[in-house]
Amino acid sequence: MTGLFIIWLLAVLLTVRVADRKGRTGAAGFQRFHRRGLWGMYAILLAPVALVHVLILKPDRRALDRRAELANEWPECPACRSQHHPLATICAHCLTPLTKP
Repeated sequence: MTGLFIIWLLAVLLTVRVADRKGRTGAAGFQRFHRRGLWGMYAILLAPVALVHVLILKPDRRALDRRAELANEWPECPACRSQHHPLATICAHCLTPLTKP
């Protein structure tokens, strides 16, 4: 029984972590009942379903853009030093392939 609880808890934590990394704001947030709280509650109630759901979802580009602007995390291209989107794989200005840090 405790093994099942541990597996469920790991699925909840993984779901919330993946949702947060995709800009779905899944981490932290049972204090307010908006997107964060809903993803967390969804993960607690239906961990396996929520995990599959969040893995299928595409990243929310607008949320990632807002998060990057707030944190000023737009990386620079090593060749032309222009800033690019955090998920970009090729520089839009000089077409240099970008590596992930």
